[in-house]
Amino acid sequence: MRGKTFALYCSANSKAKLADAHRSFMKAAKTWAGLNAEIFSFGHVADLEQMFRLLHSEAKQAKATHDRGAVFCHASHALVRGDEGKVHVPRNPATPAEKKRYEEISETGVDGNVLSGDRLARQPRLLWSKGARFYIIGCNSGLGANSVAQQFADVQKVTTYGETGYASFSKKPTYFEKIEPTDREIHLPAFFRSKNALLALIKDDKRPLAMPNAALAQQEFKPRGVQ
Repeated sequence: MRGKTFALYCSANSKAKLADAHRSFMKAAKTWAGLNAEIFSFGHVADLEQMFRLLHSEAKQAKATHDRGAVFCHASHALVRGDEGKVHVPRNPATPAEKKRYEEISETGVDGNVLSGDRLARQPRLLWSKGARFYIIGCNSGLGANSVAQQFADVQKVTTYGETGYASFSKKPTYFEKIEPTDREIHLPAFFRSKNALLALIKDDKRPLAMPNAALAQQEFKPRGVQ
């Protein structure tokens, strides 16, 4: 039986600039996932954690597995020695009810709106199909020895892919083309442009050279300590 596909994405923010970005996250997630996929939004890291619990519970109950999964998010690199990559949600409460919820989350002992390290390690391992693939699609998610993509690979025990630079919304998946508000299908790779130019020029076996405005290859991460 074929496994499921899911995509999780950052939801809208009250600030106009972030709201536009997060609507684009939704479009990119839907473009990537295609039809018949489970697609959920999260406005706080606590929501993302809840989504992992829900996906695990539903798959277990249905005796199903996941073939593909992706998180569309803001992320940070781990290029500084000893640092770790992170998923973070730069969202401000838009309503009094949302502000109260954030305060309640804070009172539970959750420190900040960031997912990495020990907190990420506590997430339930999803029921992955053999040969499954997981994608962390966001800026610099695949950069550094302890990138957030590597951390997810270790926790989920599944091959995981991360971006090798700052990601940009684009009409095309392999070549950057600026999006318009009316676009329904958009993509979110890292491209050889802007802040990624210096990174792209550093050739190694894992990140080959790229043509101007071309998409940079994603980095593949295998779970550490698994034979």
